[in-house]
Amino acid sequence: MRNGASLEQAAAFAGDQVRITAANHGFYVNFIHWHDMDPDGVIPFGVEVMEPLFEAMARGAGGVATAKVDYNQAVEYLYLKEAVSHLSVQNSGKHLALDIRLDKSRKVDYSVIATPLTLRLSLPPNRYPDSRKLLSHTSIHSIRQQDGFFYVNLNLNAAQDEFHISLPTTRRKQFYPAPAEVPHLTYNPGAQTVFSTIPSLFVLFRRAENAQNYEVEVAGRTITPSITYQMPYTEEGYRYFVGAITPDGESSMIEAGELR
Repeated sequence: MRNGASLEQAAAFAGDQVRITAANHGFYVNFIHWHDMDPDGVIPFGVEVMEPLFEAMARGAGGVATAKVDYNQAVEYLYLKEAVSHLSVQNSGKHLALDIRLDKSRKVDYSVIATPLTLRLSLPPNRYPDSRKLLSHTSIHSIRQQDGFFYVNLNLNAAQDEFHISLPTTRRKQFYPAPAEVPHLTYNPGAQTVFSTIPSLFVLFRRAENAQNYEVEVAGRTITPSITYQMPYTEEGYRYFVGAITPDGESSMIEAGELR
């Protein structure tokens, strides 16, 4: 923290900045070394900072759809978004005809952009994106729904200048998670399995009994999103925790207890 601010003041400031960012549809950048030591050099300072900081930022975002990304993804998204010179959507019955044109004015290599572009769509009454067909579409990264709008994340090859995409729709009502939905985790000790309400990547952490909060080890991880995580063999003398993070960057954690 700077200028003698307390932890509470710093967290409140970060929350206010996120609130302002959400209101103007901009970007907010926050940077911290979690291992920075406290003024007395006793414990990694970032450990006690992170919880109130993230809680304040979540309150600042409120119910606004936000994306949590790294700096590279934020810059890629900005370059791709500002390059869109034309966007039109036409309803042709069972499909939405989407036309996009790019005007790439920056002197950068647009072909390396891998971050999806998010479109907010309003569909006619009783029409819904056909998730089964859409998610098998190579251009569709994911679909989210909030406040009557559909958020379609498109993978675009930004080396091209024009895109003509057909989005299939259906009259069958379907469920789509909200853009900023946090995974809810439950743990079944008998099956030694953690369940998530949203497909997520999982990380298994462990901490020796009586160890400090920051003395944590990574004991396992997954590389493919799933709604279940099967605990591996565990050792005595440790407490185990399972963290889950969604493709949208929302995360949560649950203690898995002392397993044998």
